[in-house]
Amino acid sequence: MTRALVLAILLLSLATPVWAQEDAEPLTEAAIEAIEPAVMVEVTPAMPLSIPELIDAAAYRWGVSAARMKCVAWRESTYRPWVTSPGGHRGLFQFADQTYQWASWNAGVGGSSPYDPYAAAESAAWLMSVGGWHHWSVARWCP
Repeated sequence: MTRALVLAILLLSLATPVWAQEDAEPLTEAAIEAIEPAVMVEVTPAMPLSIPELIDAAAYRWGVSAARMKCVAWRESTYRPWVTSPGGHRGLFQFADQTYQWASWNAGVGGSSPYDPYAAAESAAWLMSVGGWHHWSVARWCP
């Protein structure tokens, strides 16, 4: 299953009211493949998500607090994925090069740039899901 398909399904599930999800059965691989291609939405630069939406999706996927992730991203870069700190930390979550390299591979976005907000959010969410909150000193001030 491609990353775009997973993200599209995730975004569609986030749009479903909670009351409708309680009785819903999880989608099987066969059910996903049976969905009409026209229904599937691929996230592309022509249809961008906002930074908070990217963070929400990554947090949901990796099972971490979206509020805390957004707090960290805001404190690190004020949601500006193109920034580099004087110390050389880069992107939305201000990753050190070595940390980003291994976190991005583990998150499934290896080889991407820390300036790519989607890849940075996925990498940060994965790292946070395995207890890596200590990589961000600002996290102690985030709920």
